[in-house]
Amino acid sequence: MPTPEENVEWLLDYVRGADAKIEEAGGTTEISAQQFDAYDDDTVFYYDRKSYRGRPGIQAFIDLLAPFDIEFGAVIDAYGSAERVTLVIREALTRKSDGQRFDYVRTATYRIADQVIKECWIVDAPPEELALYNAAS
Repeated sequence: MPTPEENVEWLLDYVRGADAKIEEAGGTTEISAQQFDAYDDDTVFYYDRKSYRGRPGIQAFIDLLAPFDIEFGAVIDAYGSAERVTLVIREALTRKSDGQRFDYVRTATYRIADQVIKECWIVDAPPEELALYNAAS
């Protein structure tokens, strides 16, 4: 079983690789299924009081974010255990319809087994503001 440090480093390497792809694309990106290659086919996402399961769930999550360009910022903090890693990340959404930008902090906890993401819990802060922003899209 990996150590907590190995799990954190593996996930940070994965995030850095995604960040490099985003930089190549000009700094903002649309979410695509290719960005989920470290996720298990049965991964469950928990986001906005809903759950999304497996590859259809990944596509549903992508569709949820389709009205936005996403700018991934800095990893603020990372910590983990033998099974879970939590990242605190600064991000921004820009609504494609009107260009309005919303900066926020995302906390994501990942359950990892054999360097594959099995579950992911996502909490955006402040959730009330982000819910209002999403509702207006």
